[in-house]
Amino acid sequence: MIAPSSPIRTSLLATIGVSVLVALAGCQAIDFYENEAVNPISPELVPPRELSMVSLPAYRIEPPD
Repeated sequence: MIAPSSPIRTSLLATIGVSVLVALAGCQAIDFYENEAVNPISPELVPPRELSMVSLPAYRIEPPD
């Protein structure tokens, strides 16, 4: 058995302690997202999608085309 005050025991306990802290930290310890991503976008800035279609003007062929 390892003596109560040996340097090996101290380093072993430190290694186990750090390992437990890293394991408990999880994948996302800090929220890096800003609140702007959560707030809804105004309807003018939302791009057209399948359920909110937008009519485009007629295409005209002009000289540079």
